[in-house]
Amino acid sequence: MKYLTQYFEDETTNLYAKFGAFFAFGQDQFDKASKEGVTYVSMGSGLICPKDNAKDFSEGMDSAMINARRNDLNENGAVNIIKRNYFNYETHISGENDDLMDSLVGYKKLFPTEFTDEIISKNISVCWNKAVQEDLF
Repeated sequence: MKYLTQYFEDETTNLYAKFGAFFAFGQDQFDKASKEGVTYVSMGSGLICPKDNAKDFSEGMDSAMINARRNDLNENGAVNIIKRNYFNYETHISGENDDLMDSLVGYKKLFPTEFTDEIISKNISVCWNKAVQEDLF
């Protein structure tokens, strides 16, 4: 099963190239990637984009994420996404559902009938039981 990032990797790579966005975590990286005469803005977390392209880049990224979640759901189904994220965030070890629930917010907004609180809660219990049975601690 693929992770969500694998569903939007190609599309976002194209967006970076199309809009001139790049990551820079220091002046040296910025100097190597930036073009003279272009005004840049920080998009957060080291992401830099030409100011004139920032809105289109951001909208493209939002669209890419929606497409990725749609493809993920179509390929894997809600139950498998919940299970994947449950174990990816090691919810069974931490005993905290916060990271899991945060990872499902976008899915819940896009697909509210597939990611109800009841479905999520039921699958948290299924995952917990699997962790106990297989001693995944």
